[in-house]
Amino acid sequence: MRRARTLVLESSTFSTRPVLLFAAIALVKSRYERGSIIVTSNRSFTEWDKIFSDSVLATAVLDRLLHHSSIVNIRGKSYRLKGKRKKVMKSLAFDRCFLTN
Repeated sequence: MRRARTLVLESSTFSTRPVLLFAAIALVKSRYERGSIIVTSNRSFTEWDKIFSDSVLATAVLDRLLHHSSIVNIRGKSYRLKGKRKKVMKSLAFDRCFLTN
């Protein structure tokens, strides 16, 4: 079986369910220094103990992910939520108009 050149994971991949959590950790461990991994997350590194429910596991995984890594920190409003915000604001304006009449 061919190994993917780059693996992309969302931090929610690291589930609190033990089977999924250990599978994700094994995946990171197996690719450590053997293949590229891109991890996306809306949490800072200091909050990863909440993802793992264990600060020791979080530290071990972050140690492997951050060794030889490049970190891209994107700040700002979510692009995906941009359209939803407009819809919600229009809906709220309509509701206010409807309720006041």
